[in-house]
Amino acid sequence: MKVLMVHEYYRQAGGEDKVFEKEKQLLKKEGIDVIEYTWHNSKINMGELKNIFLNKGISAQVYNELKKIIKSERVDVVWCHNLYPYLLMSVYQAAKDSNCKLIHTLHNYRLICLNATFYNYQKQKICTLCLEKSFRRGLFVNCSANILKKIIAYNFVYNFWANEAYEKVDKFVVLTKFAYDIFKKIGIPEHKLFIKPNFIFEDEVDMPRGVGDYALFIGRLTYEKGILDLINAMNYVKRDIKLLIVGNGYLEALIRKVLDKYKLTNVHLIGWKSPDEVAKIISNARLLILPSKWYEGFPMVILEAYSKGRPVLAHNVGGIKEIVFPDVNGWLVNNLSAKEFAKNIEHAYEVSESFKSEYIVEVLLNKWSATTNYNKYIKSLLYSN
Repeated sequence: MKVLMVHEYYRQAGGEDKVFEKEKQLLKKEGIDVIEYTWHNSKINMGELKNIFLNKGISAQVYNELKKIIKSERVDVVWCHNLYPYLLMSVYQAAKDSNCKLIHTLHNYRLICLNATFYNYQKQKICTLCLEKSFRRGLFVNCSANILKKIIAYNFVYNFWANEAYEKVDKFVVLTKFAYDIFKKIGIPEHKLFIKPNFIFEDEVDMPRGVGDYALFIGRLTYEKGILDLINAMNYVKRDIKLLIVGNGYLEALIRKVLDKYKLTNVHLIGWKSPDEVAKIISNARLLILPSKWYEGFPMVILEAYSKGRPVLAHNVGGIKEIVFPDVNGWLVNNLSAKEFAKNIEHAYEVSESFKSEYIVEVLLNKWSATTNYNKYIKSLLYSN
């Protein structure tokens, strides 16, 4: 079995990049011959994007390179992750013209929402107008400050639907039942949808000592991640709870102003950290807080917390309730208003001391280990018709 894995890396590394690397590593570990074809979208070439759009979304360069690789390596399966904004139709067409099985993992909602997140960045709330109407609505809704990105996204989505690209794909991998229902609703044939969650390697599990002495946020400092809601809530937390914020993003300057305004000396921005540093920070935390306001795919940071036996306090939105189980491996927050959220933080911090790390890890290994993922999902994806 030879698998060609295709991915377009993001400007700012995130969960999708991490999942691509993990799946590549797992396939190799299981004895599968993996070839990779990757791009990086750090530079958007508008001239090339225009040519791609006029050619039904196909880049002659990408198409020819992939055809050559598939033929010379005798590829059986093409497995894609992020294909935005350059690669989508080129990869699809090359795979089908080469009679390869084609799998595409959908980490977000780009195929219907021009922002990919069902989040209105101007109103700072979830927006499903494109889901209820059509992706074309996104051009006329003031949901993003970046018009250029919206036009690029529109061309990407238009080519997918106008050319019925979904017919070329054998299986679309979605990460939760919540995502499955959305993609079914927008017209992806049900028999092409396949639920496969993310996973973590068993050797990443490291049982902690003690309960930790701080709460933790890890992620981009952006509106949809709910970081401002978390900081506003910390202003109402009555207990002396220390919060570490790991990550960077365009809200950093504003966050520092808010911290100064509220005199929140117990909240610390510590910036971006390497994966090894993040693992140590999680091990010494008491709990992870995930206040995301958009429909997250399947946040790897949740599994990373579980791998250290740490519970997660998460906003109950999208498919999160399929990953965080109240009083088993964490808690769900239904209201991010500052005072209510603060009460949830205080409660979680207090009761987390009695949580059994061993049980959190046990649930993780039963549901989201690499071994489980390969035997229960990946084998079927690769070998079944």
